[in-house]
Amino acid sequence: MILVTALLIYYKQISEGYADRERFQTMQEVGLSFNETKQAIRSQVLTLFMFPIIGAVVNLMFAFPAIKNSLSLFSMYNILLLVVVTLVTFLLLLTYYSYYLVIYGLTTRIYTKIVEQRVRNLE
Repeated sequence: MILVTALLIYYKQISEGYADRERFQTMQEVGLSFNETKQAIRSQVLTLFMFPIIGAVVNLMFAFPAIKNSLSLFSMYNILLLVVVTLVTFLLLLTYYSYYLVIYGLTTRIYTKIVEQRVRNLE
């Protein structure tokens, strides 16, 4: 599921890259260097890729007390087990985050090439 989310973000960002080519060209015409353009692209893509990860961590933090209360209704009071399972879940999220980083790097590189292609075509 996380990989599918990452791929959806990837394709969304690539399509936005084609739409943003002219905006980045305009920004470069008014004095934005290409390195600053690449930094803006990295920042934009990273922000979009981080939302699902941050959302999952926040969800996990808020779900922990609810899960604890739900399990206590069934007379399951082993908090240590719940903490261990929560930590394992968090570690799995971090593992999937490495896939996100690979797709983030690929997306940033392709997005930058799309913008760079527009700049080279206009020169």
